[in-house]
Amino acid sequence: MLLEQIQVVCTDRERSIERMTKVCGALTEVKTRLSQAKKVSEAANVVCPEIVKRVFNISRNKVWRDFFVRVAPLEPFVPAFRLPHRAEGKIEAVLETLHRSGKGLSSLAPC
Repeated sequence: MLLEQIQVVCTDRERSIERMTKVCGALTEVKTRLSQAKKVSEAANVVCPEIVKRVFNISRNKVWRDFFVRVAPLEPFVPAFRLPHRAEGKIEAVLETLHRSGKGLSSLAPC
C-alpha cells in the first residue's frame, strides 16, 4: 500500500516536472516575442513620424490645392494638411480648411 502511494507520488512528480518544463519553455518564448514586439514598436515610433512628414509636406499640399481648385473652381475654401510642430510624441497630419488667399478660417473677418 505504501509502495503504491510512493509510485503515485513519483508519477505525479514526473508529470509536474514535464508540465513545468513546458511552462518554462512557453514563458521563455513569450519573453522573446515581447522583446521582439518592443523592438518593432520602437522602430515604428522612429520611422512613422518621418513617413508622415514625407507624405504630408508642402509640395504635396500645393498639388492637392491645384487639384482641388480645378475640381471645385467656385469653392472659396481649399483643404490642406498641417503637421503639428511638436518635438516628440505621435505626429498626425491635421486636415484644415484654408481660404484661397491662404488664410485659415480663424483669421478671416466674420461676414
